[in-house]
Amino acid sequence: MKPTAERRTENREAILDALAEIVVAKGGLDFSVQQVADRAGVTHRTVYNHFPTREAMREALAVHVEERLSRSHTPPDAAGITLDGLPQIAADSFAMFETNSSQIRAYVVLMLASRGFAGVMKKRSAEIRKAIESHPEFDAPISPHAVASAVRMFFSATGWHLLTELYGLSPAEASATARWAAQSILDAATKKGPRRRKK
Repeated sequence: MKPTAERRTENREAILDALAEIVVAKGGLDFSVQQVADRAGVTHRTVYNHFPTREAMREALAVHVEERLSRSHTPPDAAGITLDGLPQIAADSFAMFETNSSQIRAYVVLMLASRGFAGVMKKRSAEIRKAIESHPEFDAPISPHAVASAVRMFFSATGWHLLTELYGLSPAEASATARWAAQSILDAATKKGPRRRKK
């Protein structure tokens, strides 16, 4: 027999996975605790022992996915994000989204339904903006914040969801598209891009 702590962890993961599947299947936040319990293979009471309300379940799923996103987006060295590394981050992000597709799609639904679930996106955008602002060759007609927002849009969970779900791109096509878009924007924002006419 498994230890109680291990069983609790497994049940919690099963509940969050079940919630993610239901949110994706329904395309919204209309679900019952019993539906989650049935899909997770646990009792109604077990769900309530972990999550006393439906709101607590939604928040736990968002936090769970955000933690996974944060771990996967940790820069490989202390230097942090660089402009040259951003296109590869786009490709790596899309590979991670595809691996965790059910939970990431559910996260996108949660995020679109409530602005409060966008913590990781804001943090990531701030890191990218910092890298852009400190780049010696930044030369865009728009602000570093605007450039960072455009880049971030392409390799966010929302961007992946739109490219694969709405526009029907394969995982490989979506990843290549995000990488190309990020590189194109960054090239245009630095001296690598087309020369601007002086005013």
